[in-house]
Amino acid sequence: MLEIKDLCKRYADKQALDHVSLTVGPGEIVGLFGENGAGKTTLFRILTGEIDYDAGEVAIASYMNFLIVNGAVILPQYGDENDAVAIEQVQKMFPDREVVGVQTKEVAFGGGNIHCITQQQPKA
Repeated sequence: MLEIKDLCKRYADKQALDHVSLTVGPGEIVGLFGENGAGKTTLFRILTGEIDYDAGEVAIASYMNFLIVNGAVILPQYGDENDAVAIEQVQKMFPDREVVGVQTKEVAFGGGNIHCITQQQPKA
């Protein structure tokens, strides 16, 4: 899933993206069309992390950002019809572990998900 909310990007005196919002659900195929200078390349450069944006939110949500713990797998869930399918598929990958789904849509807007936010922090 990809969700973009009110994304803005300015280059000096040129507003490249002005409050762009877009949702692409699982399995959807989307085309992006526009004139030269419309902001298509800027949008893709933001989504790939090549450049920063000025305002708005971007969430690239994946079921593959799960966390393996003792006896279980903690799996991101998004309130989507595919949540149950993801649990089934991950359960087949880890038949000896309990798969626990946790709602994490808002975590994805922070950049990452369960696996990312549970990583070790270096000593200061």
